[in-house]
Amino acid sequence: MATPFYATQNEVAVILKQRDMNALRRDLTVLKGQLVEATKDRVDPMAKRTRPLVEYVQSCNDCNDLTDLWDFQARDNISSLECLVPEIISLFLTLCTTPIIRPFGLQLVQAILGRQLKYINRGVASMRIPQCIATFKVLESMCSIGSSATKEVFHTFNFQTEGFSRASRYRKKTNSKNPNSYLYDLRTAYVRLVLALFKYGDADIKKEALGVRNLVNAIYTGIDEDAYLLVEEILKTTKTDIIEDYSIPRPVKAFFFSSYILERIGKLYTRIEPEPVTAEEAKIPADLAHQFLLSVCTIPGFGLCYKDDGWYPISNAEQGKTAEKQQNRALAKFLTSLKPSDDMRQQELVRKILAACPGMVQGYWQGISFSLEPRLSSKWLANLALLQRIVRLPVPSLYYGNTNLYPASPPSTNVIIDSILPNVFGRAVSTRGLKNASPLVSYATILFLSAAFLKYADVLKALEKAVSTMDEDNDSESTKKWKECIAHIREGFTRRLPDLLTIVTVYQPASSHSANNNKIGQEQQEETEDGDNLALQHQMLHDASLRLISYYQKYLPETFMESTVDPGKFIPSDILSMRPESLVHLLQLLLNVSDFKWTGKAGKGSLSHITTLLTLYLQTPYKHIRDLTSKLINGTLSDSFMFRHDPDEVRPWLEALPRNFATASVKGNLPLTKEQRTVLQFVDECIERFSRSQYRYLDQAVDMLNNVNTEYLKQQKDNNGNLLIGQLLRSGDSNDFPFSPLLLTVIQHLQSFKGDKRVVIQFITKLIVLLISKQKVPCYLGHICDLLQDYVSKEQSETTTTNVDGVWSIWDMVQQARECLTGVHENDRDTSMLSDVSSKNKQLDVLLSDESDDININERQQSLIDILHELSVTELNQSLETIADLCIDKLEFTGFEPLVEYLSERHPRAGNLFDYNDIRSIKSLDSEGNPIAELLKTIPFNTLFHNTWMRCDQNSVAMNAMEYAMERMEWQELLTIQTLVMEKLSTLLSLPSSTTSESESNTNASIKLALSLLQHTFTILDRKEDMEKSNLMKVKEMVMNHPVLEELSNRFSSQVKHLASGEYANIDAEFVHIAVKYLDLLGQQLHASELLDHLVKMDYTSFSEYCQKKKLQLLQSDISRLLIILMDDLSRRQIELPQEAFVHVTKIWDNSHNNSSLQDKDILSLLDACTSSNPSAISILLSACCPLVIQHMIAGSYQCNSIDMALLSDVCTKSSVDIPKLVFESLEQKKEILPMTSKLVDIVQMGCQQDGFLQSFLEKILPRLAASANPSNNKINTIDISEDFYDRLGDLIRTSELIDCTKLDTEIVRDYILNTVLDNINDAAAIRFTAILIEKAYENYDKKEPIETYIRRVLDHEKYQQLTNPSTQENASERVAIIKMMNVLNSIQPNILANHHGFLDQLLTSYGATTSEPDRLILEILRSCEARGRNTILPKMLMWGPGSDRNRQAHAQAGTLLHGDTISMETLGSIDPDLMQRTFMHFPVDITLQDNEKTKSSMTDADDEEVIYDPSFFLPLFANLISSGAIECRKFIDCNALGLVIVSLSSIDDQVRMLGYQMMDQFYDMIQHVRFHEDREVRLLLNELKNSIVDRSDSDIPPRIPPTVTVCVAQALTILMQPGHYMYPHISKWILRTPSFDMNFVPMFTFLFTSATTTHKKERLWLLRMLSSSIWTREDYKIFSRNRVWDMIATFYNSALADHTSKKAVVEIVTRAIRIPEIAVSLIRNHGLIAWIEQILVLSQDKEEIKKWSKLRENVLNNTKVHYNNEVPSLLQPLIENNSS
Repeated sequence: MATPFYATQNEVAVILKQRDMNALRRDLTVLKGQLVEATKDRVDPMAKRTRPLVEYVQSCNDCNDLTDLWDFQARDNISSLECLVPEIISLFLTLCTTPIIRPFGLQLVQAILGRQLKYINRGVASMRIPQCIATFKVLESMCSIGSSATKEVFHTFNFQTEGFSRASRYRKKTNSKNPNSYLYDLRTAYVRLVLALFKYGDADIKKEALGVRNLVNAIYTGIDEDAYLLVEEILKTTKTDIIEDYSIPRPVKAFFFSSYILERIGKLYTRIEPEPVTAEEAKIPADLAHQFLLSVCTIPGFGLCYKDDGWYPISNAEQGKTAEKQQNRALAKFLTSLKPSDDMRQQELVRKILAACPGMVQGYWQGISFSLEPRLSSKWLANLALLQRIVRLPVPSLYYGNTNLYPASPPSTNVIIDSILPNVFGRAVSTRGLKNASPLVSYATILFLSAAFLKYADVLKALEKAVSTMDEDNDSESTKKWKECIAHIREGFTRRLPDLLTIVTVYQPASSHSANNNKIGQEQQEETEDGDNLALQHQMLHDASLRLISYYQKYLPETFMESTVDPGKFIPSDILSMRPESLVHLLQLLLNVSDFKWTGKAGKGSLSHITTLLTLYLQTPYKHIRDLTSKLINGTLSDSFMFRHDPDEVRPWLEALPRNFATASVKGNLPLTKEQRTVLQFVDECIERFSRSQYRYLDQAVDMLNNVNTEYLKQQKDNNGNLLIGQLLRSGDSNDFPFSPLLLTVIQHLQSFKGDKRVVIQFITKLIVLLISKQKVPCYLGHICDLLQDYVSKEQSETTTTNVDGVWSIWDMVQQARECLTGVHENDRDTSMLSDVSSKNKQLDVLLSDESDDININERQQSLIDILHELSVTELNQSLETIADLCIDKLEFTGFEPLVEYLSERHPRAGNLFDYNDIRSIKSLDSEGNPIAELLKTIPFNTLFHNTWMRCDQNSVAMNAMEYAMERMEWQELLTIQTLVMEKLSTLLSLPSSTTSESESNTNASIKLALSLLQHTFTILDRKEDMEKSNLMKVKEMVMNHPVLEELSNRFSSQVKHLASGEYANIDAEFVHIAVKYLDLLGQQLHASELLDHLVKMDYTSFSEYCQKKKLQLLQSDISRLLIILMDDLSRRQIELPQEAFVHVTKIWDNSHNNSSLQDKDILSLLDACTSSNPSAISILLSACCPLVIQHMIAGSYQCNSIDMALLSDVCTKSSVDIPKLVFESLEQKKEILPMTSKLVDIVQMGCQQDGFLQSFLEKILPRLAASANPSNNKINTIDISEDFYDRLGDLIRTSELIDCTKLDTEIVRDYILNTVLDNINDAAAIRFTAILIEKAYENYDKKEPIETYIRRVLDHEKYQQLTNPSTQENASERVAIIKMMNVLNSIQPNILANHHGFLDQLLTSYGATTSEPDRLILEILRSCEARGRNTILPKMLMWGPGSDRNRQAHAQAGTLLHGDTISMETLGSIDPDLMQRTFMHFPVDITLQDNEKTKSSMTDADDEEVIYDPSFFLPLFANLISSGAIECRKFIDCNALGLVIVSLSSIDDQVRMLGYQMMDQFYDMIQHVRFHEDREVRLLLNELKNSIVDRSDSDIPPRIPPTVTVCVAQALTILMQPGHYMYPHISKWILRTPSFDMNFVPMFTFLFTSATTTHKKERLWLLRMLSSSIWTREDYKIFSRNRVWDMIATFYNSALADHTSKKAVVEIVTRAIRIPEIAVSLIRNHGLIAWIEQILVLSQDKEEIKKWSKLRENVLNNTKVHYNNEVPSLLQPLIENNSS
C-alpha cells in the first residue's frame, strides 16, 4: 500500500492552518512522512512528493503558518504535538537548504529566534527526552541554512541554559543490535547540533564556539562509548571543519585539543572488535580513531603537530618557535597514556609522532612506565622491539629553523645520544641482555645494538655534512664546536655500549656450534627433536653477533683495537663452508680492518688469506659476496708494495683469473676447475715469494725501467725517430711503475713452477692484454713479452708457425699479447680462416644435434667448453651463428661466456674478429633475434678495440659495438679507454712517416678512430651522475694536455701554414678533415689567433682553383668552416678580429652554392659572437647573409637577440631584400610548422612600408591562429606560438598607421574571434590580442551583430566563471584579458548589455567590487548599462561574485530579491568586514562618483600593494538601500559599511560628501527606531558626530570633516560592537567626555601615545595606523602639527620603544604625508625631515629598512621639485644638499 502524501500546495497550506486536534495530528503525521522522504538524501524540487512542498514555500509571503502552529501547540500545551510540531519545523528548515527556497528558511530562522526562542529553551530543559531531541533538531536545522543563520543561532541561543549540557551525557542503556539505534539518543542530537556549528558556521563562529566552556569538549568526553557511525561523524567533522579550516587561528585549535581530549579519543583503541555498521557490514572503531590520530598528530605544521625544532633545545629555537614547541606538550603527555607494546596501532602512532617531533624522544624515554630489564617474556620482547623501531627513526634536519643554514652551535650531545642509544638500555642493561641464559634474549639485544649502530652512522653522516659545509664557508669557530660535538657523541655512545669482548663471548659458542652442526651426521640430528631448531638458533646468533662485531670495527675502530681482538681468528679454514649471511658480515668486518695480515694463513697447509679470498671470489655464486670480496681484495692489495703505484691495477689481475662457465645445474658454491686450482696455486706461490723478498723485486722493477728507457731512447736516437715516446718516458716518475712488480715475480716463478704451465701462460698473457689499457708507452710490457717469449722458445721445439687447426699453443698466446700491445700483426701464422674450405668438428656436430638434448645441461656446457679448447677458428667460422644460437637456446649461456672467452683469446692473432662470415653479414646491432648481434654486445671493449685498430678501416658495426660496450662501463673503466687510446696513438705517431698513400690512409683512419672514441668517452662521462664535476674537469684537462694531442695539434698547425704559404701539394686533405671534425679535442693545444692570421693571409682564389682542379671540394669546405669556427671562438673570448677575416667570410659565402645547414648555423653563431667583441663587423656579415638571417628568424631557428633590428632593417633596405616575399614564401612552404614568434612580428614590421603587406599578412595568419586554437585540428595544432607573439602583434596593430583593420576580410576576422573565444579563452595573450583586433576592426561600427554573438559566446563559455573568478589569483592574467575584451565589446555597442540585463548575471559573477583593474572595467560597464538602459540594474547589483547568478535567480523566483532579509543576508553578508575596514582606512582621497582618469589613478595610488573595495560602487549602492529602508542597521554596522559612509564625509569631492551626508541623515533617523544590544552607544556616538558639524546650513555644499575624526569614529563603531576589545575603555571615555568632538585636534593622541597600560603597545599601534589613514590634505597636516605629531613620532621612531610593527606604521604616515608636495616642503623646512631620514639611514642595520627610507628620501626630493616646478629654492637647497651629500 502506497504511503499517503499531499499532492498540491493548497493541501499543505490547509493542513498547517487547521486547528482540529485529532485531524491535525493525523495530517501532520502524513506531512512529516512526506517531508522525511523529501529530505532523505538530497532535496529534488521536481520530485513527485517534494514539488508540492516547494511550491507551498514559494507561495508563502511569510512563515506565519509554521510559527502560528508552534504558538498554537505551546499556548494550549498540546502534549501530543510537542514533538511533532518541532520536527515539522526542522524538516521544513532542512527542505529550505536548497537554494531556490533558501530565503524562506532565513525568514523562518529569524522568526523563531525573534519570537519563539522561549519554546526552544523550554524544549531543551524538558525532562521528556523525545521533546528534547525534537528541539535539538530544530536548532541543528536552523544552522544548516547557512553561515549567517548559524551566526544568528550562536549569538542568540544561550548554551548555558538549563538542561543543555546534560544532553551530552544521555544515551540509551540497552544494547540494541540495530546499528542505527544511536539516532534516537539525546546525546546524538546534542553532538549533531554542536557539529552543525562547525559544518555551517564561519571562522569567527568556530573560534567562539571552541571558547565556550563545556560546549564542544562534551562531545569528546563520552566518545569512547558512542556508536561507530557517530564516532565517524564526529572525527570526520573535527578533521574537515576544525583541523583543516585554516581560517581558525592555530593557537585556538591547539589550546582546545588538550591531552585530555586526545586521551578520550585514544580510549577508542580498546574497541578492537568489529561492530555492525549496516545489516551486512561491520567495522572496527579502533581503526577509525587510529586513522584520525595519524592524520592530525603526525604531520608537522598540520593539525595538532607543530613543526618541531628537532634536537635543538627551546632556548636555541628561533623567536616565535618557542610557543609552537610548547604546544607539542599536549602530544608529549598524550604519548605517555598510550600502550604501544600491547597494540600495533598505538605503536605506529607513537613512532610517527616521534618521527615528526624528534625533540620529544628524550623526554619520552624519561617518562616511560614499562621496564627494559632483560627477561624472557613477550612483554620485554615487545618493549625492546618498540625501542628498536624508535631508535631507527630518521635523523631530523640539523638546519636552523626553516633556513638552509647550520647554526653556530650544534645540538646537545645528550639529546642526540638518547636518540641513538637511550640510557634506559645502557651498558649495564645491554650486557645483562647479552649474557642472559636465553639465546632469544641475547639475539634480541644484539639486534637492538645493531640498530643503534646504524642510527649512529646516520647521525655521523649528518653531522659530518654540517662540518664540511662550514669548512666551505670558512667558519672555523663553528666548525670546531661541531667537531667537538662529534667527538663527544662518539665517546658517549662508546660508554653506553657493552664491551666488545662480551660480544665475542657470545659469538664464539655460536660459531663453534655452527661449525659442529656442519659435521654432525644425520643420525645424530634425528636423535633430538629440537636439533634443527637449536642449529638455527646458533646460526642466527652467529650471524647477528658477527654483524655487530663488524659494526664495532667499522664505526668504532679505536674500541676494536683496544680490545686486542685478532680479526684473522674470524676467518675459518674452510671459508666456503660459511653461510652466505655470515660471509657478508665477515667480509664487511675485514673491509674495515686497516692492518689485516693478508699473508697469514688460517691453518697449517692452507693457502694464505689473500688466496683464500681469491678462491671465494671464483667460487661464490652470489654477486653481492663476489663484489664484497673483490672490494676487499682491492683494498687489501692496494696498500701493499705490489699495487701501491696504482690501486686500480688489482682489477685486471682479478679479471685475468680463469672462470668456470659450466654452472647451470650447480647449487651452492661453484666447483673449482683444474685450471683455476693451478692458477690459484701459482698466484699463491708468487705472492709468498714476493712477500719474502719484496724489496729485491722492487729493485728489479726499477732496474727494468731504467734499462728499457735507456735502450728505447738510444734506438730512437739512432733511427732519427719521433721524440714523442721519449717525451712520454721522461715525463714519468722513476718510482711510477707501469705495472705491478709482482708481474716480474710471476715471470721468474714460471720457470720453477711444477704445475701445468700452459694454464699459467694463458693467465699471464690474458693479464698482459688487460694491462695494456694501463700503459702510457708499450715498451715496458714489450719487455715482459720478450721475457715470456724467450721462455716459451726454450720450452717448445717449433717456434715459428703452428697449424691453424691445431690446439691454441702457448706460442700463440704470447704472440696474441704482443700483437695487441704493438697493434701490428705478425706474419708467422696462416690466417686463412676466411677461406671456403669445409671443415667440421664431429664432437660439435653431436652437440648441435637433437640427440644431445637428453644429456644433462651441465655436461653439455662442459662439452662445449672442451670443444672450444680444441676448435680452430676455421671450423668456428663455419658455424659461429649456430654455436651462438646454441648458447642461448639450450645451454643457458645468456652472456655467451665460453664463446666470448674463445674469441678474446684468439683474436686478432688468428685473424680479425670482424672477418667472420656471420659477423660480416650483419649491418646493425639492433637486429632483433640475431644471436651474432647479441654476441657482439657481450664482447669486451678491449677485444673489440684491438681488432678494430688492426683492421684500419671504418667498420660501422665495430664502432657500434665499442660504443655499446662503453655505454655500460663505470666511469673508472672509461678512464682506462682514454689511456689505451693514447697509448695506441703514441705508438702510431712515433713511427717514421710513410711515403705510401695506403699507409698514410691507414694512419689517418686510426687517428680518426682514436679521436672518435675519445670524444664519445667525454660524452658518456658528461652523463655520469656518480662522477663529480671536479674529477671530470681533471680528466678532461689531463687528456687535453696530453703530448699525443699536442703532437696532432702541431701537425695540424703545419698544415695550415702550408695553406698560408701556398704549398697546397704538402697538404694532407684527409688529416685536415679529421682535425676540423674533432677540433674540440685539438683546440686546447692550438693557438687560434696564429691560425687565423695564417688563414687571413691565404689566397682563397688560387686555393679554390687548386681544389677544383684536384677535386678537393671537401678540403675547401673544411678550411671555410675552420675559418668561421676560429673567428667565432676568438670573438666569444672578446678578441678583436681583423676586418679582412670578415671580408673573406663574405666572399666564401657568396661563392658557395651548396650551403649546408651546418654552415648556416656557423654563420649565425658567428653573428651572435661578434655583437660584443666586433660590432663593426656585423654590418659586413649582414650585407652578405641578411636573407639567411631573415629566413632563420622567420623559421624560428634564430632569435638574434643581440643584433640591432634597426641595423638589420637598414641592411635589408640597402640590399633590396624583399621581406614580404620571404615571409609569404615561408608561410606557403611551411604552413604546418612555421612557428609564431615575436621575431616574426619584427620582420613583418620591417616590411610594413610596402602597401597592403600588413593587411595581407594578417589575413593569412589569422586563419592559422584560429585553427591552432581548435584542439580537434591536430595537424595545424602543432604550430609553436611563443608567449610574447600575441602581445607583440597586438602592439604592432595598435600603433601602426599603415593598416586600416576595418578593411580586413570580415569573415576571417569573425572566424578568428569566435575560434579564439570558444577554444582558446584560457590563453591570456591571445585574448589580449583579440581585444585589440576587435577594437581596431570594429571601429565606428554601428551594428549589433556580430558583437552580440561575441558577448554571448564569452559570457556563456563553460570556463568563463572559472577564469574570471575574483576570489582567486590563479587566473589573474586571464581575468584581466577577458574583462578588457568585454569592456571593448561594450564600448563598441553599449546598448546590447544595457537592453539585455540577463547578460549581467554572468558578468557580475566576475565582479569583486574592488579597485582592481578588471573590477573597475566591470563597474564602467555597469554604469554604462544604468545610463543607457530603460530599467535600473539595482536589483542585479545587490549580489556579485561567484555563485551570485544562482542566488539571484533563486530569490527572483521566490519574489524575495528586494526583501530586507535578503539584503541583510545576501548583500551585506557578501561584504568582508576586514576588507571594508581596510577600505575606509585607505579611502581614496579624490574619489568621485563618475568615471574619469583621475578617479582611476586615485584608486590605484590609494595603496600600491593592497586592493580595497571600490567606494564608487558601494556609496551609491548604500545610498539606494538606505533610502529604501531595506537594510538592517546592526548588520550594516557589523560589516563596516557605516564606517565607509562616515569616512566619505572627509572626501575632497563635493558630490561624494553630499551623498555621504544624505546617507547619514537617513541612517540617523532609521537607528532611532531599532533596538539591538549596543544601540545606545551607537546613537550616542552619532549624536556627538552630529553635534560636531557646524555651519552646515550656511552653504549648499556640506563642510568637510577632518579624516582624523571620521576615521576614529568609524573605528569606534567597530570597537563598540566588541566589548572585549582593548580599545573599548578608551573609546567609551572619549565618547562620554564631551557632547561633541574637537575637529582641530587628533582624538586621544596624547593619552594613547603616552599610555602606560598593559596593552600600551597595541594602543599606540592603533593610534599610528589611524594617523596613517588621516592625512589627505594640507588642512589635515595642520591638525597633525597642532598636536606636534611629527616631533613625537620622529622621537619615538629612534627610541628603543619602537618595535618593527610600529616603525612600519610610522613609515606609512611619512609616505602618505610626502605624497602632497606642500607637506613635503613644510616637513623639510620646519621639521628637519631630510636630516631625520639621513640619521635613520646611518644608524640602521636592517637592509629592508634602509631600502624603504632611501626610497622615501628620493620621493621627498622629487615632490619638492614638483612643488617648485623642478627647481629647488635657495632656502631649501643647503638643507637638501648638506643632508644628502
